[in-house]
Amino acid sequence: MLETSFSPSARITTLQDALVYRQEKGSNPNCIRAGISHPNLPQWAHQWRGMGVNKAVRTLEIATDTGHLKEQKSPKKKLKGNFLYGGPLIIPFGHFLAESIHRCWAYEYITKTQKTGIDAVILQPGIQNRRWFHNRTYRSLPPYIRDTFNYLGIPEKKILLQYKNVIVENLAVPEQASYFRPIEPIKAPYLDFLSRCEKNSNVQTDENLPKKLYVSRQAFRYRGAFAGEAYIESFLSNKGYHILRPENHSLLDQLRFYKSADTIIFAEGGGIHMLELLGKLAANVYVINRRPLSPKVFKPILEDRVEKLSFFSKATTLPSLFLASDGRPAHGSAISVLAPKELNSFFEHIMESDVSDFDLKLFETQSCEDVLSYFNHYQKPNKRFPIQQQQAIKGFKEAAHKWL
Repeated sequence: MLETSFSPSARITTLQDALVYRQEKGSNPNCIRAGISHPNLPQWAHQWRGMGVNKAVRTLEIATDTGHLKEQKSPKKKLKGNFLYGGPLIIPFGHFLAESIHRCWAYEYITKTQKTGIDAVILQPGIQNRRWFHNRTYRSLPPYIRDTFNYLGIPEKKILLQYKNVIVENLAVPEQASYFRPIEPIKAPYLDFLSRCEKNSNVQTDENLPKKLYVSRQAFRYRGAFAGEAYIESFLSNKGYHILRPENHSLLDQLRFYKSADTIIFAEGGGIHMLELLGKLAANVYVINRRPLSPKVFKPILEDRVEKLSFFSKATTLPSLFLASDGRPAHGSAISVLAPKELNSFFEHIMESDVSDFDLKLFETQSCEDVLSYFNHYQKPNKRFPIQQQQAIKGFKEAAHKWL
């Protein structure tokens, strides 16, 4: 007798003799040069993400480079059996959690509700540090990737990294149940699935863990942070907050911290995406943004998960001095400056108590020191992009003159 208590988190289709193309060089989260070709493939089965949050009218947009797929020759190798399409593997931590895991719900759904099993889950590795992952093994991928798939219920022995184009005899293709820069809140069946993942991994409230958390980005102060964070940490620590540095904890331990807290303050960053692994969270969540438009990114993935949600967005984002592999400034690696008086009021709102001990002058002084430190950090000549570096430095000086 088949199980009937497992609802699909999104849509799913099964294709026979689907052409599955590996992720090629030149692929990036905006333009995925990988995917599936089949006459019966629905549009929703491609890779999708929300369009830029600065757009007046926002919607989901296709990330799969369908033109690239049409140019490919039909593969010769055939995989016989039943396979599940897991999609492109995007390596950077935040993007991995936001874009590479939201088809995994289908493994539980198929194995619990259908007689046919799954021989393997096909994942399509991408590029890291400008190197092609050719013949790289699953065990050699970053631990957070392996830990995440294990948490989501996919056994390591069922993972198949795709490095060659293939024809797949029977391929189940699930829809993403969540998106990067989403438009709508997460649906209940997907939250239920994630709650079962929590239970299966023994992620539950621990009375020995702190009730109040501040999730820090101090370790990434030159790759996307806000000035004056060290002072904020000291201030919140004196108010009874535990300063959590996620990079020092395993994936499961991070999730247990979040499940055990009743108040969580995030410095905006990849750490927030960790909550995409959880169902419901009995905590009030507050986010100190580095970019004013960030609530549009995080609100849809958080609002139906948490008890209360609020954002501080009075921030000035300075031009980035970190140049990406194409020589352009990486905006996610910029430093931001927070408005001191408004931040003080924000903390008063969170704590519902007097916060007159927040030293505005000291916070402003430390913020200026951090802006200067960020500026000095990128003064070493960039031999690959000297012209772009000089342009970035000039723009930074013009925008940051009041803090330098």
